[in-house]
Amino acid sequence: MLLVGDRIVKVAALKFPPLVADFLFFQFGFTATRTTNVLGIIPIGNSVALVLVTLVFTVFIIWACKNYSIIQLPNDPPFILIVFGGASNLFDRLTTGAVMDVFRIAVATHALVFNIADGMIVAGLFVMINTLRCQSSSRAGSRDLGRGVDTRSDR
Repeated sequence: MLLVGDRIVKVAALKFPPLVADFLFFQFGFTATRTTNVLGIIPIGNSVALVLVTLVFTVFIIWACKNYSIIQLPNDPPFILIVFGGASNLFDRLTTGAVMDVFRIAVATHALVFNIADGMIVAGLFVMINTLRCQSSSRAGSRDLGRGVDTRSDR
């Protein structure tokens, strides 16, 4: 559903005139922006470098999933968010040579541009990292209990 929403929003950004709103010292925009950056902020113009970053990212996710049992591939929502967000951006790169970002938030001279697919990837990674953090803290607690260590805070 989010993948379809991302595609619809990108088409709408191409079809309609840009929308820009100022609020205090922020500027919010809805406009089609072609970017070769990764996640809107990491400048990678070389396609070889982009392939290497993608491979490293993919290997990290698979390694984390297998070693820490973060998610049950391929049915968990974090995995689905990351895969479909990446698929939408990959489709853009293959068809237009760049990713179509549609949302823009600017403060002074700094701007962040992104799309729904970027949000899907970041949300999936956030859930994975949070799950990993929670699992590692619960493992540490169970190891302490196994050694007879009192982990209660009301000693």
